[in-house]
Parts: sequence; C-alpha cells; structure tokens
Amino acid sequence: MAPTANIVELANAVAENTAKLHAYLSENGLPLPSHDPISQPGPPPELPKEIADAQDAAINATWELHELLIGPYVLLLNSLFHSSRPLALSFIHEHKIAQAFASNETKTFAEIAALSNTDEEDTRRILRLAMTSHIFSEPEPGVVAHTASSQALALNPLLFAWAGLTTQDLLPGFLKVLLNVLFSKNITTDTLIDR
Repeated sequence: MAPTANIVELANAVAENTAKLHAYLSENGLPLPSHDPISQPGPPPELPKEIADAQDAAINATWELHELLIGPYVLLLNSLFHSSRPLALSFIHEHKIAQAFASNETKTFAEIAALSNTDEEDTRRILRLAMTSHIFSEPEPGVVAHTASSQALALNPLLFAWAGLTTQDLLPGFLKVLLNVLFSKNITTDTLIDR
C-alpha cells in the first residue's frame, strides 16, 4: 500500500497544478471551468501534455485530499449517497428533461413535470438529487436552470446516449451480477449467462 500523502502537500499540489491550468486557459482565451451553461458547449479543449498532466494531478490530489479530510466514516456514508445519483440521471434521460427547455430559460418544477409528463413531486425530488452533482440548479426556490452538465446532456447526442446506455443498460446488468453473487453459492460464468 502506498503511503498516505500529507494533506498540506496535497493542498499545495492542487494549488500549483490548478495555477498551471488556469494560466494556460487564460493565456489562450479558453473558458475557465464553471458549472454555468456556456455559449459554445462541446467537449473540453485538447490540452498540451504538460497542462493535461497538471490537470490530472490537480484532480487526483483533490480527490485524495477530500477523502482524507472527510475521514473513513463520512467517506463510506458518501459512497452510499453517490450511488443514488444514477437514479437521477436515469430519470433525466428517460423523460428528456434536459431537452425540455433551452439553456437560457428557467422553468418551475411544475412546468418541467408537465412538459415531461411526470409527477411534480417526483420531479422536484429527483432533480434536487441531480443538483447535488451540479446537474441543473435551483437559482430561486422552485425554479430550475441549466448548468454546464445539464446543458451538455441537452445538446450533445452522444453524451445523452451514453447516459441512457449507462443508467438503463449497464447498471441494471451490474446489479444483476451483484445479486447473483450475493445469493448464489455455486455460481459460475455459465450460470450468470443463463440467468
């Protein structure tokens, strides 16, 4: 097992590598990372190797620092909470909620429920769950706005298709494998395929 990094070293790694990324983006007139919808949505720009490495180092140090700071108990509790996020993404995909209104518009939960033919209370609860992952935002009580993530789902057909594939095809299959492993004592690859 690799030794745990010092939290101050991790914080410094985040700051140093983020500064490199920020400088490159600023010097090249590229948009800075934000949850706000953007005027020209699309995949992120291709970065030079040195800058891409700095971005990866900042992300990895951020994750490790976050997990060290919250500690093992909250880390485990959070992992259970994060496992509910595919539910929100599946709901958004199935009912095409990201496509229900334009990036520069806002809609109430009631309007979104009517447009997507869903129950208003279910829509409110599930979209608020999605908002914990910065998929949509609630700029004022009861009003929903796009974020960069929800806008990307609305405008990028490949990303939208990936959301459907992941939440409606792959995850149910993973769950089936887990249930088979949990409840079958004599399980083999052949019995998994036959079920």
